[in-house]
Amino acid sequence: MESESQMLPGDDELYRRVYEIAHYVWDPIGISEIPEANNEYNSYMMALFGRAKSGDADALVEYMQWVETEQLGLAFDADKAKRAAKAMIAWKRYIEEDG
Repeated sequence: MESESQMLPGDDELYRRVYEIAHYVWDPIGISEIPEANNEYNSYMMALFGRAKSGDADALVEYMQWVETEQLGLAFDADKAKRAAKAMIAWKRYIEEDG
């Protein structure tokens, strides 16, 4: 996975969109309505971003499952993870097309 210092010019738009989707769509612990918790998923962001940038929706869902079950001790919400992954990939494609 890329570190923030290895991001290419233009990656910042996709990173922001992945961040927003992680916080407002995926949101496995239900903190999207708490403004002061907006950094709760920061430790997962580079992995999410890297998978979104690669265009691999299955890898995104697998990673979200690992986070939810292994890191957070939650039941996996496959529907929410798939929605989030789909949105991340859609933004990746949109950004590439509009570049």
